[in-house]
Order: sequence, then C-alpha cells, then structure tokens
Amino acid sequence: LLIASEALEHASFSSSPHVNGLVQLVRTISPPLQGDRSTSEELRTLAEMLRTGGWLARLESEHGRLPR
Repeated sequence: LLIASEALEHASFSSSPHVNGLVQLVRTISPPLQGDRSTSEELRTLAEMLRTGGWLARLESEHGRLPR
C-alpha cells in the first residue's frame, strides 16, 4: 500500500473515490517519500491497520459500500 500510494500520486490518471480514500488513509500514517528513509515503523502501523479492519469501515462510511 505504501508503494502503491506513492505511485498513484505520480500517475497521469485518476483513481476511484475508494482508492483515493485509501491513499489518504495511508498518508495519515506515512507522508510522501522525499528521499531515502526508514519506513519500518510506518509499515508496522499499516499492517496493524489492515489487521484490525477499521480501514474498510472508514472507507465505506466516506465513499459508500465496496462491491463484494
């Protein structure tokens, strides 16, 4: 997610509201890369966010239910 968020910020196309919301959520944990730095703590925090599942409820409350 960290690398995908970075790539999407440089993409020449627009993403869906759900994807944009997920990128915004990632950015609350990990700011855009400005050079080499350790991201280990940010990756641990992102993993915990995914494990607990709160991210999905947040995205769906802000952008509507994801298709299942």
